[in-house]
Amino acid sequence: MKVTLKCYISSVPEYLLRHNQKASDGSLTDGLAHLPRGYRAAFFKEFPSLKPLAKKLEVHHELPQRTLKEDLFHPAEINDPHVMKGVTKEVHEAITTEWERFFFLNPNANRKAIIDQMQFIRNRDRSEMLP
Repeated sequence: MKVTLKCYISSVPEYLLRHNQKASDGSLTDGLAHLPRGYRAAFFKEFPSLKPLAKKLEVHHELPQRTLKEDLFHPAEINDPHVMKGVTKEVHEAITTEWERFFFLNPNANRKAIIDQMQFIRNRDRSEMLP
C-alpha cells in the first residue's frame, strides 16, 4: 500500500520508514524541493483557516530540519505541511529545546528514533498544536 505525503502521522507511515532513495547522480528522488523560506506560506495555504492566527503562530517542523543535512529524511517528508504544526513562540522554543536535548543524548539517532521522538512530542503537546 502506498502512503502519500499528505497524511497525518498518527502511526508510522510507510514513507517515513523507507530509506531515502538516491538517483544515479546522487540526488534524492521524488518529492518537493527544500523550501527554506516557502514552508510557512505552504503551511498556511494548506490550512487557510489558520491564516487569521498567522501573526501569533510559528510554523514548527515536526521532523527537525537538521535531519536534512544528515540525509536521514527527504525534504518532501520534512516540508510536507501535514508534518508541520502552528504553535506559539513559547511552545516552539520548548519543543526546539527538547529536540536539542534529544540530539545531544542521541548523536547517532536513526530514522526510527527520530520518528519515535516526534510522536512523543506530538502526543505530549497535542493540545498546543494546530491543526
